[in-house]
Amino acid sequence: MAQALPMDFNPSGAEERALSSATVALLVHLARGAGTDFRSQDAGASMASSSGQEPLERLRLAAAEMGLEASPYRLSIADAVWLADDALPLVAWSSPRKSWVAITRHGMLRARAWTSDLPEELPRPMSRRALVEFLGAPDAESPIDLALVRPQLPADGLRAGDGNDASGHGDHHDGSPLARMAGLMRPEMPEVWSIIAFSAITGLLYLALPLAVNAFVSNLSFGATSGPFIQALLAIGGVLLICLT
Repeated sequence: MAQALPMDFNPSGAEERALSSATVALLVHLARGAGTDFRSQDAGASMASSSGQEPLERLRLAAAEMGLEASPYRLSIADAVWLADDALPLVAWSSPRKSWVAITRHGMLRARAWTSDLPEELPRPMSRRALVEFLGAPDAESPIDLALVRPQLPADGLRAGDGNDASGHGDHHDGSPLARMAGLMRPEMPEVWSIIAFSAITGLLYLALPLAVNAFVSNLSFGATSGPFIQALLAIGGVLLICLT
């Protein structure tokens, strides 16, 4: 993904108010999805101080007050549809609609997206063509400016220092080590649960396999039907396939 470049943005009074209102709705949605607290006073102060800047930059500054990191990128809508995820939504500003769109995840044929003009609704299926029309892009392959939004990880404050004294000591507000570990694992929890489910099923199979083979061989030896065993193996294989996907 290419980093987005700053753009000139000179909104009128009406556009400024529409952007502020839509950004507040987006921050509420993102904070709810990330499990962070939405502080309207901090967000309002951040947006007031960044008045006149382009939408993604204003979102980046306001999101930082919410414990979120919005990293700007430039990529096509087609790529955004496949890269977006519930834990890492891709967000773009629609100048024609004066609204934000957050692409949360993709399906087989359509993306699932939330828009700030309908803030109370859940993410709904949107085709690539609908996203192109919503954002006013020429086509699905044309690059647009988006932001990848994720919760700030507990270790982010260690990258460049946080204003403590030169000895490296100071107040720490990141919580206990268990809380920091939970914060690091939160974006990966869907994959973690998939691994746990897959491990549990494969563990049961390892325990049941010797008994199943013994019963299968005994039934074949005495001429009994093998249909139920084959059906059971197909069912277990289907469950494993679902876990892998």
